Amino acid sequence: MRPWQDTRTILAQFDSTRWARASYRAFIAAGTVQGRRPELQGGGLVRSLGGWQAVTALRRGREAYGGDERILGSTVFVEAVRQTL
Repeated sequence: MRPWQDTRTILAQFDSTRWARASYRAFIAAGTVQGRRPELQGGGLVRSLGGWQAVTALRRGREAYGGDERILGSTVFVEAVRQTL
């Protein structure tokens, strides 16, 4: 677990008792049969704009966007996580 991970909020969505972790694991296991879903890959701005090609088209030489396909979140959040790690 990382200091910036909020496991309490996530686990509370599955159970309010000590069985929350088991319920979460069952939820994840049930979803893995769906395989990789392209609409859920990429991070923040990159995914919402349609991929890196769309971001590149927006740049026009002036704008800069931070992104990392492993992290979902705003540019500020992505950059903060990357700097932390």
